[in-house]
Amino acid sequence: MTKFSLEIVAKDDKVKINLPGDRTFGITSTSSGAAFIPDWNDRHLTWAADEDTGAPFQHVTDETREEPVAKVEYGSEDEYLYEMYSAYGAFGQLKPANWVNADYLWELDVDAYGEVLEEAGVMERSDTRLWFSFTRLKEFIENLADDKEAFVEFFDRVYDKVGRCEAWESDSRLFFTPGLESLVLQRPDGYVMELSMADPVNVFDRMRSARSVDVMYQMFKDPPLSA
Repeated sequence: MTKFSLEIVAKDDKVKINLPGDRTFGITSTSSGAAFIPDWNDRHLTWAADEDTGAPFQHVTDETREEPVAKVEYGSEDEYLYEMYSAYGAFGQLKPANWVNADYLWELDVDAYGEVLEEAGVMERSDTRLWFSFTRLKEFIENLADDKEAFVEFFDRVYDKVGRCEAWESDSRLFFTPGLESLVLQRPDGYVMELSMADPVNVFDRMRSARSVDVMYQMFKDPPLSA
């Protein structure tokens, strides 16, 4: 079985993500934004905001060429936010919370879920480090599928049944519909994003309609996790 895991380490103004195949992805904060640097090609992305207008801009630089290979500049911060808001819609249907067709919802206890994954050896975390194994997660899920008693114990521990009105009045943001067929993300403005768990649509391809997302894609000249 191919082992697949990642490790995130934070130090000062830098974050390093260790990927399979001894590859890393670095994020470094700058005075007006951040730089994103994969180590498997000669490209990096810079995201920053104009000091006077606050308008964001980003570009991808290829160290083997003299000019940026992709760039986008926005006339204002509002223009950027509008475009990103549109890209956000690729995740699912945005609608008023009271349109969700369910009498109750399952609220995910994120802290309890993290504790379960740590106990199962799927994840390790500290103030400066996060390690996560997708291989062990797959094994954990397979074991739950084969052990009904263990699945019920897991479900009772990480999910709380809440009424719909109670859900919308809470500070929680992540819920599932009764049959776990849809993920519901609650927004602070009274709207929710409902995403079908069976939706086969390639979300990232739809998000590339936003110029900033498409420019970001150009950073990955080579697949980051290829052998």
